[in-house]
Amino acid sequence: MDSKNLAKIILLEDEAEDEEVILWWSSQREDFDRLYQSRKEEGYFKILMKNHLDTNEQKFREFFRLNKEQFQFVLNIVSTDLKKKSTNTVHDPISPEEKLALALRFLATGETFKSLSFAFRISPSYISVLIQETLEVLSKHLVPIFLPPPNATDLKKNATEFWSKWNFPNCID
Repeated sequence: MDSKNLAKIILLEDEAEDEEVILWWSSQREDFDRLYQSRKEEGYFKILMKNHLDTNEQKFREFFRLNKEQFQFVLNIVSTDLKKKSTNTVHDPISPEEKLALALRFLATGETFKSLSFAFRISPSYISVLIQETLEVLSKHLVPIFLPPPNATDLKKNATEFWSKWNFPNCID
């Protein structure tokens, strides 16, 4: 067998292996896609929040660490930045309300992205994107409201308190 024929055979075998890998990968991916496609019907947001937490203030607070009024207050502030338009690739984008619920649940529990993925029916990689995006928007809008930059008077007062209580000079300059 000459080297040309040998090269052809190796390439054909390599292509066959590639096709097998692609078929295996697509079959694996299909299982995950079905899981994530059921988000609107089976995810935490649909079942738990819309069907149960909306009617129970105490459980809502236990779940998100905010009451419904606080949740709505935060949502009203950040919803315009979290809202995405429908595109050719994303026909039904995740609502700002669901993004906020996901981020608050992450902050309240520290659950892994994989765990949240099964609960909210969103892929772990996209959850990482959503949480980062949501936390940036929360920081952008809420820090100026609830954590204003300190002024010189406040800093001097804190320095004086440290000096009088701990005998620790120049802790804030």
